[in-house]
Amino acid sequence: MQATLSPDGKSISFDFVDSTNLATRDTPHMRSVVFKFVDSNHHIEEWHFRAPGKEIVEEFDLHKKG
Repeated sequence: MQATLSPDGKSISFDFVDSTNLATRDTPHMRSVVFKFVDSNHHIEEWHFRAPGKEIVEEFDLHKKG
């Protein structure tokens, strides 16, 4: 994974670059993740997973309690 910080510093993304243990490029694997920093008590995670013929995206909206 290669990290990239957004110009405004409010998000960081990690993108798949290479792997030594995937049988083929079609083997299901994590493609990327983005962390968006909303404020000191809140961030959003967006996970991208690739499986043959589709991409699955899961988003987590996380808030600090108390």
